[in-house]
Formats: sequence, C-alpha cells, structure tokens
Amino acid sequence: MTHSQAPAELQTKGEHSRAQIIAAATKLIIERGFSSVTLQEILDAAQVTKGKFFHHFNSKEDLFRTTLLD
Repeated sequence: MTHSQAPAELQTKGEHSRAQIIAAATKLIIERGFSSVTLQEILDAAQVTKGKFFHHFNSKEDLFRTTLLD
C-alpha cells in the first residue's frame, strides 16, 4: 500500500462506521423512542466502540439530529 492509498482507505472505514451507527440508532429510535434508547445500546447494535462513536458525533443528541437530516 502506498502512502496516497492510506487516507482513502481510512475514509472508507470511517464512512462505514458512521453509516453503521446511524442505521442502528435509526432502527432503535423508531422501535422504542429516543429517550428509551441508551448510547450503549446503539454502540452494541452498531458494533462500534465509544471512541469511534465520539469520533463521528458529539453526543447522542447530535446523532439524533443527524438521523433526522439524512
């Protein structure tokens, strides 16, 4: 792998993680409502770490706003 390939590969992984988080959150929020879903449940459903979550979103509320806009 060359140096110029690394950022694109990382960006693709980052986009995938972000999409996983949004999909899991959307499903859970539709099923149970925003206030009934914990951040840990979203993380578990998306199979991502808390660090990865906070790389993409500032808070659960930030994630919720993003799901409304997508």
